[in-house]
Amino acid sequence: MGATTIIGGGDTATCAKKFDAVDKVTHVSTGGGASLELLEGKVLPGIQALSNLPGRKASYHVRPMRTCPLANKRVGIRLDLDVPVSRDEDGKLIVRDHRKLAGPALTIQKALRMAARSIVILGHRGNPEGQIDPELTLQPVAQALEELLKRPVTLLPDISGDETELQCMDPWPGSVFLLENLRFHPEEEGIENSRVQPKEDDTLITGTPSRVAVEEDGLVQEESGNEEEEAKQETKEENANALDEEDENKEVNETVYEPSFAEKVSAFRQALSRLVDVYIADDFSMIQQSHSSVVGVQAGVRACGPQVEKELEFFANHLQSPDRPLVAILGGNKIKEKFSLIPGLLDTVDEIIIGGALAFPFLAAMANMPIGDSLSDSSVTAQVSDLMEIAEIKGVTIHLPEDFVLGSSPDNEDTHSVANTEEGIPDGKMGLDIGERSRAKFIEIIADAKTVVWSGTMGVIEEEKLAGGTWDLLSALTHAKFKGSISVLAGDHIVAYANTLREDLEEIDMTHMTSVATMMLLAGETLPGLAVLEPGFKPVSKIISCHTV
Repeated sequence: MGATTIIGGGDTATCAKKFDAVDKVTHVSTGGGASLELLEGKVLPGIQALSNLPGRKASYHVRPMRTCPLANKRVGIRLDLDVPVSRDEDGKLIVRDHRKLAGPALTIQKALRMAARSIVILGHRGNPEGQIDPELTLQPVAQALEELLKRPVTLLPDISGDETELQCMDPWPGSVFLLENLRFHPEEEGIENSRVQPKEDDTLITGTPSRVAVEEDGLVQEESGNEEEEAKQETKEENANALDEEDENKEVNETVYEPSFAEKVSAFRQALSRLVDVYIADDFSMIQQSHSSVVGVQAGVRACGPQVEKELEFFANHLQSPDRPLVAILGGNKIKEKFSLIPGLLDTVDEIIIGGALAFPFLAAMANMPIGDSLSDSSVTAQVSDLMEIAEIKGVTIHLPEDFVLGSSPDNEDTHSVANTEEGIPDGKMGLDIGERSRAKFIEIIADAKTVVWSGTMGVIEEEKLAGGTWDLLSALTHAKFKGSISVLAGDHIVAYANTLREDLEEIDMTHMTSVATMMLLAGETLPGLAVLEPGFKPVSKIISCHTV
């Protein structure tokens, strides 16, 4: 009949062997109780202990929002608000496409249905580098959310101000607040020099106009102005009483305490924490960052939202125990970031395809290939040989490009030439995309794979002539998906490109499109934004229904 039958339990298994029934069932398990508990979705202590061994972090076992007591609580939610904004006919900034905000709006609505007293939304747009940029305000996002939620959304421009704290302290039930772009503050990303610094010759002036306190070599010295004016001032000082003179000296030498940047970051995080009772992380694209709004909000309850939970469930169902061969594709121009993932991937994947700028340190080290002016990193090149030896020991094949499309620079519209690994890339030229031979080689590997996870483009996709490698591999992934393979795009850049193509063509179709955090989970890394959340929930892989005798 094609039914799946499992015999579980030591005594039952012994009986099956005695009566030659082992070959007549699908599986005989000596752990009947353990099998039943797995069927119920329980976490077995022994398995849990193995999954938490050093080197393979189980950082995705976190509490979901749906299990949290939100009634009458001020709920802070970190959401993905980095959406495109443009100006309307009147010059007003607006969000034209609300689709990316549909998920965040759904999370807010769920929290309100769970009787949350108020919602405080945390998020950002763009990268203003710690400076206030009117073009990157969240005002248009607030208006878009109002339309989706069908309720007012109040934008709070001063994150740490008394007015903000007062509004969030005892809010009207059902209130929704949106904090202004968190990246207007350098304390959000923890980048001390992101704001515009004072000029080198700027001097803090204290005391009277005729006396300027200048700090030099730890001493406070006085600079004199016009001699006549100085004499008059000295005469006035001689006639002043002792008390006035003492007060003036104190004023001149008074120093103002300036908190360290670490103290400012701490104060910023405390200000965010005072606004909420519960913290929900629901921006998977930021979950790998150690930013203040991701790891620094202290609350009585800290859990993941439905968008993050969905990502973790996908990982558990498709990538924790993937269909094989499992192929990882790494590209883009973030050489160190992508290279750092490879040691962890060697414990998980069967093959790795490398393209983009990441390929050049490998080719320089392994083939001694001239790379011209191509992007590279000497510190990565120095580690390639050792990494390749480890890959060979672990039985993982690393595939490198064999030819390239060349140009003098990414934005130069000159005629593009081609070079292969045998001849190398000449000085004055850069490798800007993979060539035809490389594409054919990589497409063949993708066709044989059962699961493919891809992060980073093969070339400079902003230029149509340099996007061919990325386009051809996306098409190959689409065909693989139609044949039953799992195809995952992991990273904002490659996902945005695929989405652009999907608007014009129906040929691009992926199983799942997500953040680079998924590739980091696949590499066994602990993600900071998940590590600070409460444990207690483990996504359970879907189990084929079966009968236990």
